[in-house]
Formats: sequence, C-alpha cells, structure tokens
Amino acid sequence: MTPFGTSDASRSSGGSGIGLSIVQQIMARHAGNVALTSQDKRFNVTCRFPHIS
Repeated sequence: MTPFGTSDASRSSGGSGIGLSIVQQIMARHAGNVALTSQDKRFNVTCRFPHIS
C-alpha cells in the first residue's frame, strides 16, 4: 500500500488517501493485518485481528 495514494484520479472527494495508511498502522500496532482487494468494481478492505484466548 502506498501512503497518501489514491487509486482513482477521477474521484472528486478531495481526500488525501491518508485513511488507509492510518488503518494499516493501527492494525500493525495491534498485531493484525489489512488486505485490500477489488472485485466487481468494488473496493474491499478486510481487517484481521489475531485470535486471543
């Protein structure tokens, strides 16, 4: 994942792309991970935390 990157230049939200970078940092600090996928013109973010018993 590229910090501050946006995947679609035509988006007009004015966002900086920093949101997913923050998510990645939070997940890493909690020993989790984040996966980004695209399917059927949808952008999916999957966050996985480790199992703690």
